[in-house]
Amino acid sequence: MIVQGSKEGLEISVEGHYTIENQPQNALVFHIDKLVFNGLELPDTTRTELEDEFDLGFYPKEIVPFIEATEAVIDEGQLTVKLKLSLKSNS
Repeated sequence: MIVQGSKEGLEISVEGHYTIENQPQNALVFHIDKLVFNGLELPDTTRTELEDEFDLGFYPKEIVPFIEATEAVIDEGQLTVKLKLSLKSNS
């Protein structure tokens, strides 16, 4: 996935991908693979700091407690997320 934009002479491009992670909770997490600011590719440490400061993840259980993300696929400009219902009885 690539997101890019410009404003007032500044340009940025962010390239990354999503993964499903289950620890510490089920989440669709965005990982920055490449970060370019005004034509200069920034180092890994900057990308890591950006991921830590701005959480671009999606946490399904925070919206509906019994839904879990199981798969994320980007194809032809479309992000598809598969969700699973986890209905458990208390018996």
